[in-house]
Formats: sequence, structure tokens, C-alpha cells
Amino acid sequence: MVLEATSLKRYLIALSIVKPPIITILSTIYLAIILPLATGLNGLIAYLILLPSVIVSGIALSMYALIIAIPITFYIRMSRPWVIPNTLIPALLAGSGLYIPIYLVPIVIRFIAYTAPIPHECEIIRIVALKGFSPQLFIPITMITILTMVYLSITSPLTYVSDRYVRRGG
Repeated sequence: MVLEATSLKRYLIALSIVKPPIITILSTIYLAIILPLATGLNGLIAYLILLPSVIVSGIALSMYALIIAIPITFYIRMSRPWVIPNTLIPALLAGSGLYIPIYLVPIVIRFIAYTAPIPHECEIIRIVALKGFSPQLFIPITMITILTMVYLSITSPLTYVSDRYVRRGG
């Protein structure tokens, strides 16, 4: 019903840009309460410093999942194509060094993980936790921003082609 009112391109890009900030804020709001109680004002400042980079990283991860999901849904007929990016994101998180060290991840998954924003986000969190806000943060933040722009430039044409294909009945 939604896709009849808008194009697939607009729907997927809006979904990948709007959903991650909402989920990020709602899933980390407890930190805005606990960190100031545990460490005072410094905890709140650390949370506020990390929040924008975590939001941008979530958007980049969502775009990354779309880059993988769009060609899959283009060639495979599915009744629920949104399942693919929703399944890919936990798989990308599992192999990106968030839960286990990246050097323990198999080499193929490690290659995919290095192209995702999560290893860079882990580096940002490590630097902030150990050293506070420092100039070393600019490299990971720049990497995440570049990855987001790359994902946007790839996702837009893919969704346009997929939308045309689906609307023609392909």
C-alpha cells in the first residue's frame, strides 16, 4: 500500500534515514540517565558526544544493508522483501567486532565488516572511553561519514532501477 503512494527509492531511503536515529535514541536513552548518575556531568557529556556518531553509524549500517538487500530482492521474488535488510543488520553487527574482537571473525566476514561502519564506531567508543574527546576521533568519524555518502550514492540508483523493474511487473 505504501509503495503505491510513493516510489521504492523514496521509501527505502526514508526508512534507512528515519528508522536508525529513532531506534538509536530509544535504545540508548537509559545511558542518558545512568551515566550522569554513575559519573556525574562527564557521563552525560560522553553520551552527548557519542550519540551523533552512533546515529550516523546506524544510518550508514542501514544503507549498507540496503545495498546488499536491493539486488537480492531484485532477482528473487519475495512476498516480504523488507525481511532481508532486517536480517542482514544483526548478521553485520555480529561479524563487525561489536560482540567479539574483529581478529577472531573469519576472513570473509572480516572483509565485509571492514566495509561496514561498526568497526569505526567501536574505535570511536574506545577512544572516548579511554581518552575522552580527542583529535583521534576525526579519522573514524570521517570514515563513517564517507561510508554513509558512498552508501547513499550506491543505494539511490539501485532503488531507482529496482522500482522501475517492480512497477513493470518484473
